Amino acid sequence: MSPSYADTTDKLAEDVYFYLDFNMRMKLARKGLLPQVTKLEFDQVSDCSTAEWKSMLLKVHCVITGDHFNKKTPKEGLLVTKQLHSLKMKPGSKFAVHVNIFKELGQQMESIGESLDETRQLVLLLGSLTDE
Repeated sequence: MSPSYADTTDKLAEDVYFYLDFNMRMKLARKGLLPQVTKLEFDQVSDCSTAEWKSMLLKVHCVITGDHFNKKTPKEGLLVTKQLHSLKMKPGSKFAVHVNIFKELGQQMESIGESLDETRQLVLLLGSLTDE
């Protein structure tokens, strides 16, 4: 008797889930963040509302979602580069706000593997300022 199509796809889905779950647990264990997911090392009386626990939990979420949001594709690099080159300071806005937006775009560039040296950053920042 041969297995049905539904049984085969269910088994495949279970295998894929196990593979993804195992890989994520190994990744979290390497970074020392697995206890925030499993809660095995903490006893029942430990307080999960402490600042340390919350910061570690935030790190866990960043590790889990990091692969999805920090894509390193050529298209992603092109989009961030285009945003960086088309950035213009709005008339009447504060310089500090503009610099923060510029720094954020620079961090996005670095997260996808594109480095910005100081000279290029300076040229792009000065070029994005208004005439005021």
